[in-house]
Amino acid sequence: MWVLGARRVLRIDPATNSIVATISTHDTGGFVAIGGGAVWVTNVGREGQADGKLTRIDPATNGVIASVNVGAFPRRLAYAGGSVWVGLWDA
Repeated sequence: MWVLGARRVLRIDPATNSIVATISTHDTGGFVAIGGGAVWVTNVGREGQADGKLTRIDPATNGVIASVNVGAFPRRLAYAGGSVWVGLWDA
């Protein structure tokens, strides 16, 4: 199970309800999707500031593989058809 928080993503073992990994991200996570052998997290910033990043986490190592700029306020996220889809709100 993956839980988003301020500047981190927590991986929780549902069998024990314990945190098994804490992964630092660029900023506050907004949405999460799983697919393509990765966990994808949008970084929405804090206090209304746009971050505009998408972070890719490798679940095998619990490490950040990449963080890319996708534009202002990434607000929706999905993995389908072998691709990651990010919906943006450009305020």
